[in-house]
Amino acid sequence: MKKMLKKTNQASHTKRIMMVFDSPAEAMRICPTIKKLECIENVVPVIVISEQLETAQVMHDILKLFQVKVHYTLPTTTDEQQNLNQLTGWALNDLTEIVKREKIVSTFVCGNSRIAFAATLSSYYNGIPVTHVKGPTGYHEDESSFLGSRSKDLIGSLAKQEMILGLEESLQTIVTKYDNLFLAKESAHKKMILVDYQGKSNHKKVLKKIFQALKQVIDIHKEVIVVIPIKLTATIMELANEILKGQQQIYFVQPFHILEKQQFVNRAWLIITDSSDCLEVAEALRTPVLVVQETAVKAVSGSHGPSVFIGLSKIQIVDWLTRLLTEAAFYEKIAVRKLASKEKYTTDQIIQSFASIE
Repeated sequence: MKKMLKKTNQASHTKRIMMVFDSPAEAMRICPTIKKLECIENVVPVIVISEQLETAQVMHDILKLFQVKVHYTLPTTTDEQQNLNQLTGWALNDLTEIVKREKIVSTFVCGNSRIAFAATLSSYYNGIPVTHVKGPTGYHEDESSFLGSRSKDLIGSLAKQEMILGLEESLQTIVTKYDNLFLAKESAHKKMILVDYQGKSNHKKVLKKIFQALKQVIDIHKEVIVVIPIKLTATIMELANEILKGQQQIYFVQPFHILEKQQFVNRAWLIITDSSDCLEVAEALRTPVLVVQETAVKAVSGSHGPSVFIGLSKIQIVDWLTRLLTEAAFYEKIAVRKLASKEKYTTDQIIQSFASIE
């Protein structure tokens, strides 16, 4: 049986803007905009999220950090007999009810989830203009979303306007207010290398080369420590024991949630990864990134921002680490490079876009 829609608060003002997001990553991106909307006279943001059991605590922590209060929580279900058609239909009905009850004049959706699509469609059916906020070019959140990358196109075709919203303002709040970084003492006077392995390719082959290169570098550079957030499977433990056994400068830790990860990227001197997913955050925090891939990409292009794409080679990894460790000017040059992407809107620019709402 379908759960009843939950509402936590209601107020009556002139311009009511429905703000819809569905994940901790989206919450982190949109919360600064919500806070500024709350400061505008006769404007009330109506916050709508969905129940997410796996990420509920992280979502709670982000909302608490930014002091954002949720008005509606769309229910989910654990009944395996209920399919995507039913879940989407219920979300559409719930969102239509919210639009009418709250007399919404504009809808703001973040991301490309099922809830974002349902909110867009509901608003479109009711004549409510929709603003779709996206991450910058190269941000791959949409690949695992509802309907895959096609949901972005579907939402975009119905939205009145689309905006690219950066993370700079959110990250500033996180790195100054969220203080839950373990290894703080160990990293205070060291150069921390964060191994952000995402499993984008043959993990045993990739990690073996990275581990071998790290061992060679830290044997020489005692000022370096390495943090590897990863699930310790039998394969990972076998590789670690084979290559890194006895190394005092390497720390294996549990995978991070999103707030922990941003803190570590902020504290990190360098990131080694097999994915480009972290580049937006790395650019904002001026943290260089070595992206290790089996098929090498030319490394000198400024379009890669603070990253260098290198092949899966122990020699290449060691050479780049050594150069970055020994050439401070080269390190700074990489750290400040910008990603080639479409113009990003600031929170203030997005706020101005609502000024014409009747």
